Amino acid sequence: AAALLALATTRTGNTALAQPIAAAVRDAVIDHDDARALGAIEALPATDRDEPRIAYLEARLASRAGDHSRALDRYARALAGVPAAIAGDARRRLSRSLLATARFADAEARLSEITPRTREVRALVAEAVLAQGDFARAEPLLAAAVAEESEDTDGFALRMARAEALTALGRRDEAVAVLRDLVLTRPEHPDDASARLALEGLLGAPLVLTFDETLARAERLSDRFQRERALAELRALAEPEERDARARYRHVLGMVEYAARHDALAEAILLGAVADEAETSVDDGYHAARAGLRAAIDRAHVESLRAWAAANPRDERVVETLHLSAIAEQTYDADAAARAFRALVRRARSGDYAREARFRLGLRALDARDWSEADDLFERTAADADVDLDRLRSRYWRARVSEARGRGAEAATSYRAIAADA
Repeated sequence: AAALLALATTRTGNTALAQPIAAAVRDAVIDHDDARALGAIEALPATDRDEPRIAYLEARLASRAGDHSRALDRYARALAGVPAAIAGDARRRLSRSLLATARFADAEARLSEITPRTREVRALVAEAVLAQGDFARAEPLLAAAVAEESEDTDGFALRMARAEALTALGRRDEAVAVLRDLVLTRPEHPDDASARLALEGLLGAPLVLTFDETLARAERLSDRFQRERALAELRALAEPEERDARARYRHVLGMVEYAARHDALAEAILLGAVADEAETSVDDGYHAARAGLRAAIDRAHVESLRAWAAANPRDERVVETLHLSAIAEQTYDADAAARAFRALVRRARSGDYAREARFRLGLRALDARDWSEADDLFERTAADADVDLDRLRSRYWRARVSEARGRGAEAATSYRAIAADA
């Protein structure tokens, strides 16, 4: 979008007609209204519309709108005069439009002209060769493209294409392996169902995943924010009767429920994994306590969180756990929470959690009109802050303390300094 906007601000001729239309093109690109932008470009005088940068902009917009015939014409015009930095991109995009219009041999020929031959170009060549039905030449090209997959290539599509080539070459077992790996490792991809369908076509039967494979797919889906799909696949499994397998199942299901913020369910399931003595019991206990506290902030859940911390004193999450429990405790017992914050400061001494504990103790001291204590705590949190916003927050509350003590001039000076630094 930024590149298109830069192109849309390209200076056109100085005719009275061209300048307002050029402004309309720019505004349409800003609004992401491709149809309006293309219409405005069509209204430009021919000499302006054929300016290589404008032709390139029109081609980009046309290809994005799916009008590849128009894109091909305008890319050809753009290549007559755009700078070298743009020309390489124009050739690559022209090749994509040739592929989209089934001109596969032309696409391969155009791609062969591009230097350097980047990963993307090599992947497009493989696609063009496959589309021409030259499976023997396409398969090694696709294998190489898969091996060097990166952000500028669609690894899923490359693997699907390679499976197609392998199948056409009679290498069924290799094709099955490629598709099965795709189903297991890339379940979040929009074309996941296509990979599964292709695999089932080769197998001649519905795909049946093992217990471990189903758990792995669900974890991958959850990591990629497709938690409802992950839960649907997990719930389709019967909970195992054997304890170790059941513990693993409850761990994965509970963690996905936790990630989906189904907190009451997550707490119950993860406590079940702990009861089964899962290998992940420490982690399950932590997340069960966190889920419970998210579901209901009360004394029982605060104590559960602290009990986990007491049982796992060497775990790196203990300080965070004590911090969260103290914050929750503030909602029903401010005095106990203050004692917990002081204990946390003694334990952690420095770092984010100690600083936040001091800040909250400072607010409590301010409410209690203990000006010296509040000022000292806010001064320490400001000195310890490694983020400007935290430092400004503490300075602001120090100024509030000065104001509350009747030191108006001092407070005003502090407020002005904070405003200047903000």
